[in-house]
Amino acid sequence: AGDDQDPRDVFGHVIYDGEITLLDTWRALESLVDEGRCKSIGLSDITLEALKEIVAHARIKPAVVQIESHPYLPEWEMLE
Repeated sequence: AGDDQDPRDVFGHVIYDGEITLLDTWRALESLVDEGRCKSIGLSDITLEALKEIVAHARIKPAVVQIESHPYLPEWEMLE
């Protein structure tokens, strides 16, 4: 809540909370499903290592994983 929803430093760079992990965020998304606020959750622009961590620890698995894949960036390992 409030006007400072996109906090930035003096150089205009977004300030991220380094103590919040992707898994913490995923668990927050799972709670939204539990509350009926959304039906499914997924991921986009994620590395294979991060995806493996989410899948290994998630109670609700990603319904979809959106990745960039084209002739110049085929992402074969991710697609497998």
